[in-house]
Amino acid sequence: MDCLRNHNAVWALADQSWMPTPWHLMTKMDVITGPFAYVRLLGDRAEVEKLTPTLDKIVIDRSDQIEADAQAIRALAECVPVVTFVNNHFAGHAPETIEHLKKALASGGEGVVVE
Repeated sequence: MDCLRNHNAVWALADQSWMPTPWHLMTKMDVITGPFAYVRLLGDRAEVEKLTPTLDKIVIDRSDQIEADAQAIRALAECVPVVTFVNNHFAGHAPETIEHLKKALASGGEGVVVE
């Protein structure tokens, strides 16, 4: 993390099946290493692909994860701007996941601008 900070590089915080979640990492350490934060909702590609050959609908309910990610994004946004990427393989359909995330962010109160 010191190396990232020394180079003003941003750490990509991923919500991916084999990694600690962004919120978990934030409770253990200062994850802000650059001028903004970057959160990636990636999920588990193999799990989604077992359930559907097309990525046109939600196939895995990740509501709890989305709520936790929204909590992390709100906390990060108190310090720096936050960019968030959502992959189709997170739950099966990125546009629906984005709408769910936007609602979760909006229900958390003031201070987060969703574009």
